[in-house]
Parts: sequence; C-alpha cells; structure tokens
Amino acid sequence: MHSTWSAKLAEFLREEPGVEAVRLDATGRKVQIATIGEVDLVRLEARITATMAAIEAQWPAKTRVADGASPGGAGLEQAPAGYALSVKDGVTELARPSCATAPTFWRWSDITLPAAADVGMLAKEVAEEPEEIEDWRELGAFAATCGVLGLAGWATERWEIGPGWLPVLLFVGALIAGGWDAAIDSWANLRKAKLDIHFLMLAVAIGASAIGAWSEAVLLLFLFSASGAMEAYANERTHREVDALLKSAPKQATVVGGDGQETVVAVEAIKVGDLVRVRPGEAFCADGIVETGESGADESALTGEAVPVEKARGDQVFSGTINVGGTLDWRVQKLP
Repeated sequence: MHSTWSAKLAEFLREEPGVEAVRLDATGRKVQIATIGEVDLVRLEARITATMAAIEAQWPAKTRVADGASPGGAGLEQAPAGYALSVKDGVTELARPSCATAPTFWRWSDITLPAAADVGMLAKEVAEEPEEIEDWRELGAFAATCGVLGLAGWATERWEIGPGWLPVLLFVGALIAGGWDAAIDSWANLRKAKLDIHFLMLAVAIGASAIGAWSEAVLLLFLFSASGAMEAYANERTHREVDALLKSAPKQATVVGGDGQETVVAVEAIKVGDLVRVRPGEAFCADGIVETGESGADESALTGEAVPVEKARGDQVFSGTINVGGTLDWRVQKLP
C-alpha cells in the first residue's frame, strides 16, 4: 500500500500523458513538472496545485530524506508500480518515462505554489466538500405535489367548487412545492452575488401570480421542477453505471515485448505505445488501436448496443469493453 502523496502524484502522471515527471522541493516549497510536446501549462498548473493541496500534510515530511536514498529505503517509501522515485540535493523526483530516451527531451517548468496556509485551507475544503448528487425521488415528489395541487386549484376555480379562497390556497401550495428546490438553489447563489435560471423561473412565477395568472405560474414551476427531477435521475443513473464500469475494469494487463514475450503487469504500469494482448472474455484496459487479430467487442457498457462490434487491424478499441471473439494484440493510445 502506497502512502497518499506518492499515489496521488502517480495518479496525476497517469492522467496527464504529456507530463512525465514531477520534482518536489519541500524546503523551498517548489514544484517542477517535466513535459514532452505541446501542453496546456495553465491547466497543468491548476491540476498540480490541487494535487499538492490534497497531499500537503504529508509530502513535506516524506521528502526530507538524505540525498541518494533509494526507493524503499529508510525515509523514502516504495515507488508505485511502474514509477521511479529518487532524491538528489534534497529534491524528490517521481517519474515514469514513456521510453528510455524520453528524459533527454523533457522540458521542465516551474510551478508556483500558494502559501502553506492557503494550500492547507484548499486541501481542507477539498476534503470537506463531497460531490453532491440530488435525490431525484425528492425532486419528483415535489413536482408531483405541484402538479396535483395545481390541477386541483384549476378544477376548483373552473367549476367554482368550494369557497372562493380555496383555488388560491391550492395554487399557493403548488407554487411552494414546485419552487422549493429552486428557491434553495437561488438563495445559495444570491449569497454569492450570482443569478441563475432558478431565480429567473421564480421571478416569472411570482410575476404571473401577482397579475392573477395562477394556472400559468403553477404550470411553469411544474415543468421546471419535473425537468429537474428527470435530470437528477439521469445523473444518478450515469454515476451508477460509471461506478459499475470502474469496479469491473481489469486490474492487470498482458504486455507483449519486442521479442514476443508476454508479461503480466498492473494496469497502472502500462504506458502509451505498449502492445497489449487480450484474449476472449477479457476486458480492454485502455483505449487503443488493433494491430493483429480479428474479434468482436462488446461495447454495450458504452453505447447500449448489445450486438458485438467487429474488430480487425486498424480498428479502435475502448477501455472497459469486452473481447468476445479471438485474441487481439492492440497498441495503447490513451492511459486507462
């Protein structure tokens, strides 16, 4: 089990193919990244800053080790599989070159980190702000309540059922149910001096009510709240499917060397350009292009189409899909 700081940096390198190494100077609070080719340095600076914020509490202490310490030695943890970890002149370097000659083409860029207190605060905010997924059932209940009360108000008004104040009471109840979630979101945004579509819908509904157009106001909020419930349902389903896909993703890959020798490695250790062999029933661990063999791929997890897609030389394969035919050798284009 790797400690957080090295695993986080390895994850950063894995997700950024253009970045091949990271250097950390704990004493001077400096970070450098080695890149190959054209990259978006502004985006990379934001990403590495966020990564350092997440591991701020660990990496300074971990990297203050004696020069020349070897990975796995005293004071320096074992490098994640497929990565090289070294220390020189008090600077720790984590690297995963795309090839043996890649380091000669590295272009190092300095990254300016915020003050320690600011980074620590950012790390705390990241840890304390879990991703929020709205409950579509709750939103659906509000929309249904809005619709039922709105229909009841319209019916009592049209056929003059009950006292004269009854339709207004039902319409008000419908407006509260239909606009409840929008009001919460609007209030949160107003506190940040922001206006959004929720505020606009509420303003229109209130304006319509003010001129006596109760039915139109209720219909507007019903459609808006119902669409919000459907959007939340779609988001929840998407998260559920993606989680299931990640859990079923392969943990190992069979890499074919230049001499044809097969080597089973962890998926995290494969690199862009590796030749990987996948047998019938196995999953593709990354995106790539088929070089040899013919087969079919079950891509229903991505497209919903149950019929396997034929694959031959030059065809693209996608991470998470299943090989259902013969053996394929394919070249990695994108990391998993």
